[in-house]
Amino acid sequence: MRQIVKECEKIEELNYQFTSIDCVDWLEVDKYYPDKYLIDEAKYKIGICNEWLNELYGDEDEYSYYQKSKRQLNKFINKWSKKCTPHVNDGLSYEKIEELIIKERK
Repeated sequence: MRQIVKECEKIEELNYQFTSIDCVDWLEVDKYYPDKYLIDEAKYKIGICNEWLNELYGDEDEYSYYQKSKRQLNKFINKWSKKCTPHVNDGLSYEKIEELIIKERK
């Protein structure tokens, strides 16, 4: 498995996105998702963290969770954004990647 995927798996927000929302396993992430897609997903998740941080008043536990998530995501992006390696699925949309995964599962 690519190192970027291994690190992606350790970040709770990204782990939840891929395994619970997108319903893919990490071998599928490794095979089908380009580095740039993983970085773009992390950037999207930072936006969600920022929204929650702006909305949470007085709930220290949740606020701390989103602060931690944002730090993890920023660290991931800073580390990997300049190390992207070419991938056969570069430029494909989520829908196209999903089609490829479903096709292979059949």
